[in-house]
Amino acid sequence: MSLTLGYESLNVKMTGTKADVPDNDLAILMYYLSCVFAIIKFDGDEKYTDYENYYLLSTEEEQTVVGLACLFNPKIMIESSLFLVGSNFLPPGNNNKFYQISNNKIGIHVNSEIMIGGVSRKVLKVMACNESWLRRNYFNPMKSYRNKLIDDNYNKKIGCCDNCCWLDYVYCLFSFLLCFCGCDEDCGSTTKRTIAFILLILIIALIIFICIEI
Repeated sequence: MSLTLGYESLNVKMTGTKADVPDNDLAILMYYLSCVFAIIKFDGDEKYTDYENYYLLSTEEEQTVVGLACLFNPKIMIESSLFLVGSNFLPPGNNNKFYQISNNKIGIHVNSEIMIGGVSRKVLKVMACNESWLRRNYFNPMKSYRNKLIDDNYNKKIGCCDNCCWLDYVYCLFSFLLCFCGCDEDCGSTTKRTIAFILLILIIALIIFICIEI
């Protein structure tokens, strides 16, 4: 078949098989990485793309998957012409398809290299996909991880003050609003309660000053 890329018409060979990806954000991101590393050579551990066994990864390894997904994000892949987004590149009924390019009259092709993350990486193929594939396999799971991170940070700052005195709650509130060190298992310390008391006095004094000026 023929694939049109810009002004160039290339002879290409479609490759790839249908993937059965578990309905899990981590598994989906691992599948995304497996597609990326089918396009460019990756010398890292294959467990980060073994999406069928996503549940075997530790918390640290899960964080590595998210970090790799950030590094090889769709914007980088599209700007490097490794992801070809649009229905013109896809056979009917397909959301993504890999292509081995047999014509080397283009900047990227088999045996070429590209710089990503400060490392030169060998290009093996290109992948055509549509926007729904990108949403399902990258943007949606990454959004879930971002929301989870926000929730975890909130719970760490606000939820840690159970069974503490009111000054500990005040400190937690200020640490969340002002983005300083935050409360932790030592939220009942005298130093932090003193900081909370001083901040509270300053806020009250500021309110009184504003009222007097008005």
